[in-house]
Amino acid sequence: MQNHPNLQLNIAKKLDTLLVAEDNVSKATKFSINTRKIIKILNKWLEWFKIPTEQCPNFHFIRSRAAINLLIKRRAEQSVTENVWEDMVMSIVGENTTLKEHLIYKLMQQNDKETALKMVKMLNMIDFDVTKLNLTEEETDLENIADKDDLEDLSKEHLEMEDKSEHLMFNLSPSDIKYIDNAAKFDDFIKEILNCDVVGIDTEWKPHFGLSSERLALMQIAVRDKVYILDMVYLRDCLMPEHWDSFMKNLFGNSNIIKLGCGIMIDVQMIIDDCQGTKGKKIGFTHILDMSLFYKKLLDIYPDERYDEFREQNNIGLSKLCELILGLPLNKEERLCDWEKRPLAQSRLEYAALDALCLVQMFDKLKLNAAEKNMNFDHLVNVSMHLTVSQWKPKKRIRGVFFIFLYLFVFMRISLKECLY
Repeated sequence: MQNHPNLQLNIAKKLDTLLVAEDNVSKATKFSINTRKIIKILNKWLEWFKIPTEQCPNFHFIRSRAAINLLIKRRAEQSVTENVWEDMVMSIVGENTTLKEHLIYKLMQQNDKETALKMVKMLNMIDFDVTKLNLTEEETDLENIADKDDLEDLSKEHLEMEDKSEHLMFNLSPSDIKYIDNAAKFDDFIKEILNCDVVGIDTEWKPHFGLSSERLALMQIAVRDKVYILDMVYLRDCLMPEHWDSFMKNLFGNSNIIKLGCGIMIDVQMIIDDCQGTKGKKIGFTHILDMSLFYKKLLDIYPDERYDEFREQNNIGLSKLCELILGLPLNKEERLCDWEKRPLAQSRLEYAALDALCLVQMFDKLKLNAAEKNMNFDHLVNVSMHLTVSQWKPKKRIRGVFFIFLYLFVFMRISLKECLY
């Protein structure tokens, strides 16, 4: 399958043709179609084989509409800034007239006429009359499915809400942010990182809402007195495979450096997928510590009744973890911004830098607390590092491809001949 791109595309397009009115599909196939299931399968197929969603117009439209609905909901919750919201909406809508009208319709449903009129002007909808919208129309089944369907996580924070006015601040100077955007700076960064014992790692990418493949925009690597921001938009084009081989070996394969993160194996998988090292070269990973998992381990061994509720949670987001350990949450208002847009404002550089720096600060704070309580900190770190890697499940698609074929050719009665031609 990997060596047959035409077959990959034809199967994707065949699935896309099923995303039409359910009545028509049922008549054509004589089988009950689970449209939500088709959306999930198609999403995986496009991701595995890196097929642009534009090749599947029905899927792309459904995803776009669902993304608009979700962004309107986030705006109503005030969990995203106005500028970021406008940028994201504009990038999704583009020049699609139907999506433009859907955006205005949804805003009017929210009784937000002021924003609707503003967007009409921004989207250059000269002849559009908002007063003629029928706001009592029932939504289609496909729209309801798309709304309920799990869009890709909009951030590693799972959009946790903050109602606090005070947040953790970046406490280094702007000159302590080292911006890496070419090969020479990258080589210097590799040399400098070898002298560190602990680094915090975080990544940023443009929210894609299932409309395009995920790709890194920034990689932040913090030490105690500075933060390196690797601009993947530029580095992706200027670095050779040897650069990435050196990066993976000297950082992730280095047992002298503890790599900290929150949900760090998600970041690691993103880095693996994006870094263009020598094809087939084996990557070694060692001394990787998920701070969320580590903190829960501490609570298990040294219970604190104040934090009992967090012991049962599968994941504690970075902002909440900062609040528990450092006393203040992170400000996550920029999480949905377009991280591929250049140049990056200083405020966004500091936002990104803090996401990595706070990991080192939390590690040092917990180490200090452990010393005061005579805890065996190093042992707990080693146990948690083992758990971090052991719970990681690298992406495997062979089994997934098999079950998709089973679904298509047995349950859906789609013949291989239909996909080949």
